[in-house]
Amino acid sequence: MELNEIIGNAKRIVICGLGNEKYGDEAFGVIVAKLLKPLILNPDVTVIECHEIPEKHAGPIIRFKPDLLLLISPINYGGKAGKLVVADPWEALEDLPETLQPQLRVTLNHLRELLPDTRFMLLGCQIKDKRTFRRLSPEVKDSAKALVLSLKKELEKIQTS
Repeated sequence: MELNEIIGNAKRIVICGLGNEKYGDEAFGVIVAKLLKPLILNPDVTVIECHEIPEKHAGPIIRFKPDLLLLISPINYGGKAGKLVVADPWEALEDLPETLQPQLRVTLNHLRELLPDTRFMLLGCQIKDKRTFRRLSPEVKDSAKALVLSLKKELEKIQTS
């Protein structure tokens, strides 16, 4: 699935970067959010560095009323390191780092209840090694940079529409 298909006709978008910066590749979502945030000038797109506590950001997400909530997260489904996958967040929960699973499940259920018209998508990156302290593997780092550039390009199309 291409990014333009993920975004579809969404005009208000929240991008949540999930992960833990202490554990190497598990920082993927947070790194993408940090790199993307200063590049987005559209007031209808919000980028949030959620880290491993997405519930802390539920209030601002609800008030923003997005058409699309895009979760960017490390994932471990046994694929090739650095491979990006698109999934339904509820279906992919078991493949996310254990530190994210319980809080994210509760937060997603809460958001789905209060934002019934919002689409929820997860864009995950297969991790290589979570034991590498504070350092992304080259494969995951390359995927993060490529994703930031692709997201910026797609989100700019919304700005000019």
